[in-house]
Amino acid sequence: MPQAKATSAPPGAPGARRFRELAPGEILFAEGDPGSGLLVIQSGRVRLTRKLAGREQILAERAAGEIVGEIGVLVGRPQPVTAVAVEPTRCLLVEAAELEAMVAGDPEIAVRLVRELARNLDAAVAKLYER
Repeated sequence: MPQAKATSAPPGAPGARRFRELAPGEILFAEGDPGSGLLVIQSGRVRLTRKLAGREQILAERAAGEIVGEIGVLVGRPQPVTAVAVEPTRCLLVEAAELEAMVAGDPEIAVRLVRELARNLDAAVAKLYER
């Protein structure tokens, strides 16, 4: 599968950030990749998969307003899943150092991040009990 292309905000723009544009089927990151940052899905949908017992398992789908890559960046481990665009998707990359500064500087961002992480954990636990 092809990898997503990165684009940048205009050079010199305050808080310039990197965006990732993906076509359906493009990989945002693969299982085992280093966690370089948290990705906020601005539009589109991303499917999270993992190889289990030699078969690809769909673990979750995330849509606009949701995040992916949180484990890799917050825990400092390689990505435990592969993230693939399901439809045309645009993501904002917030690198680890920038995320840390944002959370330290704005308690509301910290609370919103914790809520999103809790929703993701709740969905993962619910999926375990489906089987």
